[in-house]
Amino acid sequence: METHGDVLLVGHESSLLETVVPLLRRSGHAVHRSPATSACVELFQATPFQLLVMEHPLSDLDTGGVVAALRTRSSASRSAGLVVVAPDDEAGPLVTMLGRGVNRLVRRSDAAELMVAVADLLAVAPRRALRTVVQLEVTLGGRPNRTLVQTVNLSRSGMLIRGTGRHFPVGSTIRFELILPGQPTPIRGIAEVVRHAERRRERIDGFGVRFQKLESDGEPRLDQYLTQR
Repeated sequence: METHGDVLLVGHESSLLETVVPLLRRSGHAVHRSPATSACVELFQATPFQLLVMEHPLSDLDTGGVVAALRTRSSASRSAGLVVVAPDDEAGPLVTMLGRGVNRLVRRSDAAELMVAVADLLAVAPRRALRTVVQLEVTLGGRPNRTLVQTVNLSRSGMLIRGTGRHFPVGSTIRFELILPGQPTPIRGIAEVVRHAERRRERIDGFGVRFQKLESDGEPRLDQYLTQR
């Protein structure tokens, strides 16, 4: 099987981290493991990984310091995706690190969300570059607010949207109308904001959403459109 990129699991060999191993291997990714010690820092600084999945807390290491070491200019894994898995009661303070070195923050009790985060960062769902218009609707102060934005890319599981995400915090739910070229009616549905783009790494201002529901025939139409492209 062709290998598509190395993935490093940092922390104890917990059952939660082990749940993503079959997905990674099926998609052709080599899986490596490292305990939460200074050795893991040396490893990812010297080896170009595509993704790191890291448990918090990290024994005697500071999570913020490890993230900074990952993103330093001399790090071989500087551009790697990073998922941090934290206990439910410790996830809150780490939210400030999202978009500042951490790509996804997952609560330890949510194994399904961990799978989604890993699949999204590794682009297991094929993405297609696509610039088209999306109308978003979000309720602010009890009133619906609509705005037009532009997509950067699109997959069966979600889309990356260009534009500031300050009005769309991670975890918020939005309604959308996606206009696909050549189709007479937009695809409508509901999506969840799962991340804000890292401008230094991705060179855009934007935010990613994951589809929660596609109305009517939206799912087969989207699937057909992506297959044709």
